[in-house]
Amino acid sequence: MSKLKLSNFYYGAVLNAILEKNPEFSPTLVLYDDDNRQAYKILTEYNENYILFLKYATSRNCKKNGYNSWTFNFSQNDKKQLQEYSIDSSVFICLLCLKEELQNSQLAILTYNEYLKINNKNSITINLEKRKKNFGLFLGYSKARKDTYPIPRNRIEKSFKDILNENNTKKE
Repeated sequence: MSKLKLSNFYYGAVLNAILEKNPEFSPTLVLYDDDNRQAYKILTEYNENYILFLKYATSRNCKKNGYNSWTFNFSQNDKKQLQEYSIDSSVFICLLCLKEELQNSQLAILTYNEYLKINNKNSITINLEKRKKNFGLFLGYSKARKDTYPIPRNRIEKSFKDILNENNTKKE
């Protein structure tokens, strides 16, 4: 009997959420080996080409109520693939932030340029504070919450073209 991997459920949830909000997308699975199902090529009806690179992590146990953080590990192969994908396509790193009650999980979407801002690209840590409009992306030079880079929580509701435009006009 064939068993399903837990990652299939998580990646399926991310793809479903993105396709639900962006009906002009047509996903194409990009596989380099049988174990890698975290990269998806998305084509739009306007002939735009995007790569979604998916990761998931569970929340760290935090003593302070209303604060969560997640750390996503990136292997050397992950980093190499991201770099290769970015040559021909716009890359979005979709970070599924799992909570104990799965329906309360969040999705953070980073552009490849935001990923490049991180000093230590072996892992990405993001946080979320109660009632905040943005995730906080730790850039690696400081662990202070006030020094995080803001990633809007509502990106799942936007087109990828709008996210890229928003990112290009954001003041550093």
